Amino acid sequence: MSYSRILFTIVLITTSALLHAQNKIQGYIIDKKTSEPLPYACIGAIQLQYGCYADSTGLFTLFFSNENDSVQVSYLGYKSLFVTVRDLKKNTKVCLEANPWQLKDVTVIPKKSKKKEFEIGFFKKKTVMLRVPAYPINIYTTFIPFPNKGSNVIIRSVKFVYAASPKNYPIRIRIFKANEKGEPGEDLVNDNIVFNSFKPQRALINSVANIDVSKYNITMPKNGVFIGIEWLCDGNLLNYKTKTWADGPYINSVKTGNTQQWINFNNNSHWGKTTNSYSLAIGLNVVAYYD
Repeated sequence: MSYSRILFTIVLITTSALLHAQNKIQGYIIDKKTSEPLPYACIGAIQLQYGCYADSTGLFTLFFSNENDSVQVSYLGYKSLFVTVRDLKKNTKVCLEANPWQLKDVTVIPKKSKKKEFEIGFFKKKTVMLRVPAYPINIYTTFIPFPNKGSNVIIRSVKFVYAASPKNYPIRIRIFKANEKGEPGEDLVNDNIVFNSFKPQRALINSVANIDVSKYNITMPKNGVFIGIEWLCDGNLLNYKTKTWADGPYINSVKTGNTQQWINFNNNSHWGKTTNSYSLAIGLNVVAYYD
């Protein structure tokens, strides 16, 4: 399938940048003010295709090939830090400063409004399984347009079908606005939405992740949203003897007839649109209010 070949090519390209890396750095990413660890923060090279995620304690393991490379350390709700690998080696305790969160506009729903709960998007249990490459840092997104029902729509939950990998690193769910270019833009949630409730390896078929996001009171923009899946693996997955990556998780994908899939490398602003008509089979459970 062309979709799989494209992703396999991406893995080969991104992996090649790391094949000669013989060095690694271990350290912690913490809050500058409280010294609390920042779980699943990420470090991505600015120009080269390599990076890593911190674990649940803020500990990171970064493999690198050049001390002069620049990296970006980032975390939801915090100001990004740009530093060279050389400087990172000197001080492996990375402190990030919280970024004041601008409150979202509150959607006022008239008391007499009628409401209806339903599902939108591309969720299907039986379809093609897409293997998410283990290479960090990648974000795979699917665009879901605003439904043709209701004047105000609140997102209640995110649903997809997965098959766990041998190493069950968590999956982070990202919900993005669409920017003026029609690409993924700002995060609509200033928090880590992390899924790690994988079923046992023997129960791989049709394992459904249904992630409740109702507490965030997310009002769906009229121009739709991008739902992203980010596999929180680390640099230890690269086997330097065999020069291979461990398998990532499988996520259902579906043929949509047009390109809905966008991929982000190294968790920065560089988004690329795939050249095929497959998308992650992600669905949203929403409540629509009618005037």
